[in-house]
Amino acid sequence: MRSGHRFCVLLALLGLSAGSANAQSADIKWQGFYIGGHGADLSARTDYENPDTPSQSFRGAMLGLQAGYNWQFGRIVVGAEADVAFGSVNDFIRDGNFLTEDGEITAFGTLRARLGYSFGNFLPYVTGGLMWGYLHQGITCPAGATAGICVATGQFDTRSTEMLTGWTAGGGAEYAINKSWSLKGEVLFGQFHTKDYTGTVPVFGKQSTPVELDLNHVVRLGVNYRF
Repeated sequence: MRSGHRFCVLLALLGLSAGSANAQSADIKWQGFYIGGHGADLSARTDYENPDTPSQSFRGAMLGLQAGYNWQFGRIVVGAEADVAFGSVNDFIRDGNFLTEDGEITAFGTLRARLGYSFGNFLPYVTGGLMWGYLHQGITCPAGATAGICVATGQFDTRSTEMLTGWTAGGGAEYAINKSWSLKGEVLFGQFHTKDYTGTVPVFGKQSTPVELDLNHVVRLGVNYRF
């Protein structure tokens, strides 16, 4: 299912009860501080300066926490939210005869503004801001390689972890179960800035490789508690 379809499904699920909101929805106030937790489906892809280097495709689950604050002006709700999620979203590729590359996203977070419109207990919104992530990259040649660059270098295993930053944007919705608890769903897209990964390779010495990480999507479902 494409990311755009997932977003529509999330909005539909969260909005099922919006049209039949009871009298309690008039008492729902979104203003104030909130905290919560979420599960996320993250999809990303690496791109390299050398077009012969195959891309890594990351897809996996992460668990995280979020906190934020809303200001409500009539039906308009303006807010700020920060979140962080952890997991092990990885990929392994073969680059040449014996050379292999592996990568792993271990942490992902954002700091975003939100702009929503309240329908009582249903709050659709758009959001955008900054994002960051920790991406671990490794390059390995095994012992006894008989072809490719590994013949010249011999056995080695070099790796590095860097924090990448970039921008993100998307949308979502919250549905208030009562005055304190709400369910949320959102989809984010974005682009990380290019980061240089460095490591020492036998024979060739210290090498630097620019790595660009494209965020295909982050689909999240979670729960918030409003104070």
